[in-house]
Amino acid sequence: MAQQLGGIGHAGLPLYTKQQVAESASIKEGLEPHREAQWRRQYTHFIIDLGQTLGVPQWAIYTAVFICHHYFIKRSMQKNDRYLVATACLYLASKVQETPKYLREVIRQAEAKKWSKWDREHPAERGRWDTIQYQEEMRDQVLVAERAVLYTISFQLRIKVPYNDLLMLQQYIPEQHRHDIVNIAWNLVNDSLQTTLSLLWPPEKLAATAIFLAHEMHGLPLPAKDGKGFCQLASITDE
Repeated sequence: MAQQLGGIGHAGLPLYTKQQVAESASIKEGLEPHREAQWRRQYTHFIIDLGQTLGVPQWAIYTAVFICHHYFIKRSMQKNDRYLVATACLYLASKVQETPKYLREVIRQAEAKKWSKWDREHPAERGRWDTIQYQEEMRDQVLVAERAVLYTISFQLRIKVPYNDLLMLQQYIPEQHRHDIVNIAWNLVNDSLQTTLSLLWPPEKLAATAIFLAHEMHGLPLPAKDGKGFCQLASITDE
């Protein structure tokens, strides 16, 4: 049986329409769509990089990005430090997915990444962020940001990730192709984090789509079993 990797449902976190995503708080306050997409990719890469440095599992990283995307639908990037919010989201997600990290270490690694360019360009002032006073100030800011995130998502933290569905669907893939198909599908789900797809579609459809595309890339027919087509196996409609 496939191992369960994270939360068990979306609970109260809604799905959005394309129109609602296109009318995010940032866009309403005048941010150009291409700039919003760029900033979204930046904080997504920041969360992924920070999570990997801290040894946070992929499903918790996905949860962090997912929460961050939800936050920035309702709150503008112009008025909120996206890297601070991203740090808070990863810290929160690591707890939600039962892989908690010490806040002090999260902050230390996050600030190291934020200041890396400055440290390279100003070697004489290298490490100015790595002081007890600065870390304490950042601790307070991250906790305030975490609280703001929780209120924005209405404390809905039972979050399902697509990786569960990928692992469930792998049982229907012929063994000789299973590793390659699942590996490609897993990477496609990871790549989707840079987009707003998780705001538009439920995780089971994202997983099924990734499996579908992986089969297409290999030129293989979709799996079927006992007269059931792929959509039935994945418990989704074929719309």
